Amino acid sequence: MPGIDGGTLRAWRRSRGWDVADMARQLRHASGEPVAAHDGLVRMIRSWEDGSHAISERYELLYLRIFPDEPVNGTELRTLAGEVRARAAGLPGPGQVAELEAGALARRPQDEAAVRALAAETLEQVQRAGELLGRLAALLEGGEDDE
Repeated sequence: MPGIDGGTLRAWRRSRGWDVADMARQLRHASGEPVAAHDGLVRMIRSWEDGSHAISERYELLYLRIFPDEPVNGTELRTLAGEVRARAAGLPGPGQVAELEAGALARRPQDEAAVRALAAETLEQVQRAGELLGRLAALLEGGEDDE
C-alpha cells in the first residue's frame, strides 16, 4: 500500500474535529500496546502531517483502524485491499516456490547457492506479504490485529 500522505492524515483528523493532542490519544487507545509517549506522539503527528517525516507502517495501520472508511490518497481502502489480494493471488505459494527452486537447480547446478538464497528470500517476502494481507483483512473486517 502506498504511504498515506500528510495532507490525508490532517484531513482525517480534522474531519473528526480533533486537535493533534486528541489524535495522539486516539492512536494510543487504538493500539492497545505501548506506543510513543503522548508528547512524542504529538511531535510525530505534526511531522507526518507537515511531510517532514514519513509515517511508519505501525502507525499507518493504527490510523486505518481509526479511520476504516476514509479514502487513502484518493483510493478507497477496500479497492486497495482488492488490488493487493489480486496481486498476492498470482504469487507462488510455499510448495510452488520449492518446485521452482528444484527446477532451477536442475537446470543450473553451478548456481545452486544463489538459487537457494533467492528462493529463501522470495519465500520470506511471500510470507511477509501474507502477514500484511492478514492484518489488512482484520482491519477491513473491524477485527483486532493479533500482533
